[in-house]
Amino acid sequence: MMRREERAVRRNTIAGRDISAAALDLVAPQIPDFVAVIARGAASSPSFRDGLEVQRVPDAVERSAATGSRWTRVNTLKDATTAYATS
Repeated sequence: MMRREERAVRRNTIAGRDISAAALDLVAPQIPDFVAVIARGAASSPSFRDGLEVQRVPDAVERSAATGSRWTRVNTLKDATTAYATS
């Protein structure tokens, strides 16, 4: 039988990762809109592409830190597509 604390941790996990109640409070209000968009078959906003574009900035920061904090170009989706097509 699981102890009470173990059950609480299991309730606050997504894909095996612990999440805080504060994180759930931030995400929970968005769930009905997300489900409604899926039900309508509409495109969501922000899109995966939007998220990918935003993620390029912290990626450049990590690359910059790894090279002694030198100026590092933020790659665009076009750069990635071109690199993939030529490899």
